[in-house]
Amino acid sequence: MNRIRDFFARLMQGRYGYDGLNRFLYVVTLVLLIVSAATRRPVLAFIAIALIVYTYFRMFSRDFSAREREEADYQRLKNKIISFFRNLKRRLTDREHRYFKCPNCGKQLRVPKGKGTISIRCPQCRQSFTKRT
Repeated sequence: MNRIRDFFARLMQGRYGYDGLNRFLYVVTLVLLIVSAATRRPVLAFIAIALIVYTYFRMFSRDFSAREREEADYQRLKNKIISFFRNLKRRLTDREHRYFKCPNCGKQLRVPKGKGTISIRCPQCRQSFTKRT
């Protein structure tokens, strides 16, 4: 058993390895294979096989900088999607405030509801604008 573990340790030396993007690609591959088997669509199976090949390419790659850039791009996109849904949930459950975007910098601002027409000053860019709450 130790010989097998040592073999794989030597094999992966100097290689990029497994990261969050590879985990995501494996999940997508599994979903595509299940859907392909259920719907009998060979195109989906072909896409799943291509994703497996790409995942192994990334795992055994020696180009650390390119793989780290891909991982950083993936994490940035994932965080953007997660924050969008987190903000959406907060906006839907908060009944006491209204949310506006600053027309200058795009920062999301929270103001109390039911105050009529008010002037809102963005704390980031200091621009004022008028909105009805």
